[in-house]
Amino acid sequence: MFKFLPRFLIVLSLLLGTVSGALHAQLVYDGVILGRVGKYDGYPTHLFVSGTHHIWWCSQGTYDEIWHATKAGSLGSGGWSTPTKVFGTGQSPWSLKHTCDPSILKGSFSYSGRSYGYVMYYTSVRSTGDDAIGVAFSNDGLIWKAHTSPVITPSAATTGYGAGMSGVAYKPGTSIIEHTYLDSTLSPLLRVTEGTGGLAFSPLPGTATQLDFAGRNNDGQGPDIAYYPLDQHWYATIKNTDPQGIYDGEVRILRALDPNTLSGSWQVIGTINSSITGLAQNQNPGLAKNADSTLYVDTSGWAYVFFTVGLPRPDVSTWDIAQARFKPSPP
Repeated sequence: MFKFLPRFLIVLSLLLGTVSGALHAQLVYDGVILGRVGKYDGYPTHLFVSGTHHIWWCSQGTYDEIWHATKAGSLGSGGWSTPTKVFGTGQSPWSLKHTCDPSILKGSFSYSGRSYGYVMYYTSVRSTGDDAIGVAFSNDGLIWKAHTSPVITPSAATTGYGAGMSGVAYKPGTSIIEHTYLDSTLSPLLRVTEGTGGLAFSPLPGTATQLDFAGRNNDGQGPDIAYYPLDQHWYATIKNTDPQGIYDGEVRILRALDPNTLSGSWQVIGTINSSITGLAQNQNPGLAKNADSTLYVDTSGWAYVFFTVGLPRPDVSTWDIAQARFKPSPP
């Protein structure tokens, strides 16, 4: 069963960048679009495939599980299919508990002698008690075959978080996967690696991204990323504490300062917090993407970000998936 909040049309022009010449993004908050009564729903990832919008997200079960819904037509509340569980610890051979933070690509992948059309990266707790990143393959986005072990693990032993919260997209014009994530054992926390085929990744030189500086990131978050061919810049979204320091209180939308690269400085072009949504929790965002992982922009020029909203912890049963729109920079 879905829960919907009233639709808010709050249009903002925000200048919150960390570098000179930052951009003003027009931003509209559309309210909650997906949720289940008495369950937490959040951490969304999106693909627009053959005229259908797909959202996968993390929701409450025995442990965290990954769910899926679809919609044709315009984005927003209403018209979504009944949510269906598609992945959990029963499908992840190495998981102790918790499968969450999905990030999904469409493409051509080979695993264990079979061909697949989708790859999914997810966070899970392994037997050592910390988090790592796993990978699974599918031909329909519903039935997944997981690799037998994590593909990204923390750089050092830890009793803390570990590695997780993937964001993935293709390097423009190639089949190379850019994979951003959080590793709590490193400083800065954010990493980016490159790989092909879905299983093997190599670190890029340095931190490769200064997203740590664009978002305070003191509670941990891996950014989601997408390339926008029209203006030849990367876009990202990341959670942050809000100006009052509320945990998970703010979503930031960012644009790379330089064209055609994830490296270097980023501009904060929009923020979404309780002053906009009316809710204390605004966290764990994902960008709307086309089937080729580029930034999805509709015929009216709107790009979209999906994120978790709700009341403060420990009342996670109020968490749902909300939507906002923003205008990316013209070329």
